[in-house]
Amino acid sequence: MRSTVSNGVFALWNLPAGDYLLCAEAPSAPYLNPCKWSSSPKVTILPGAVNRPALVLKKGVFLKVRVNDPAGLLPPVKDGPLGAANLIIGVIFADGAYLGAANTSTGRAGREYQMSIPAGVPLKLWVFSRHVTLTDSRRSPLVNPGANIPFQAVAGQDQLFTLSVSGRARVAPLSP
Repeated sequence: MRSTVSNGVFALWNLPAGDYLLCAEAPSAPYLNPCKWSSSPKVTILPGAVNRPALVLKKGVFLKVRVNDPAGLLPPVKDGPLGAANLIIGVIFADGAYLGAANTSTGRAGREYQMSIPAGVPLKLWVFSRHVTLTDSRRSPLVNPGANIPFQAVAGQDQLFTLSVSGRARVAPLSP
C-alpha cells in the first residue's frame, strides 16, 4: 500500500480487497482527521479492482498553546501516552468529546502543544494538572484541575493561547 497527500487529498494504491475505514493526518498542515472530527468514510475494495480510493480532508486551523514555566516546575520531558502526564491540554467539543493536543516541544522555559481543529465550531480549551497551578495571558488563575476556556477559531487563522505556570498545586491530604 502506498499513499500520497496534496492539499488534503490522500490517494491510496494497492489495497487488498476488503472494507476499510479511512483515517488520515497531515501533521505539517491543519487538515482534520475524519476519524477524530466526524465519521470515518467507509470504502469497499472489490477483488481485482484497480480503483484508487481517495480521502479528501477538510481544512481547519492549528490550535497552538504555549505554556511558560519560568521557575522550571514541570519536568523537561514531553508528556505522552507512555510518559508522566504532568500537564494535559486539549479541546472539548460536541457533547463532551475530548481530543488531546500533542506536546510538540519541551524545555526549561516551557512547553508547546499543537493540534488541528475546525474553524467556526464552539470549542473549549481544556487544561488539567495535579502538579502545577496556571494563569492565562492576563495573569488570571485558571480553575484547577480542569479549566475550560470557551473559544471559536476563525478560518485561516491559527488559534493561539499562552499560559504560565504560577506555582505548585496544593496536594490534598489522603483520607484515613
